[in-house]
Parts: sequence; C-alpha cells; structure tokens
Amino acid sequence: QDHPLRPADYQPLDSFWHNRGYRKVPELTTTYAWKDVDQAAETAKPMTFWLRRIA
Repeated sequence: QDHPLRPADYQPLDSFWHNRGYRKVPELTTTYAWKDVDQAAETAKPMTFWLRRIA
C-alpha cells in the first residue's frame, strides 16, 4: 500500500522473503495497532503472514 510517509526509494521486501523460501499467504492476516509518527493515536494496520516449510 502507498503511505504518505513512505520514502521515495522504498523497496518492498517480497523478493528477500521469497529467496529464503517463504511465501505470502494473503488469506492469513491479522491487524496490529501502533502510532504513526504523524498521528495522535494508534491505528490498526493489516498484517499478512509469510510462511515456509521447515524440514
């Protein structure tokens, strides 16, 4: 997602995780709340899990 505070040179970490054997599981999500530097209160953000098979 685009965010107004995201640096112009931001690079997603998807390839980093793919190269280590993880896969994004879009149907496996949760929310996590934190306070952004430009906000007065915490807001919930969606988080998507990445999984990989271990041995």
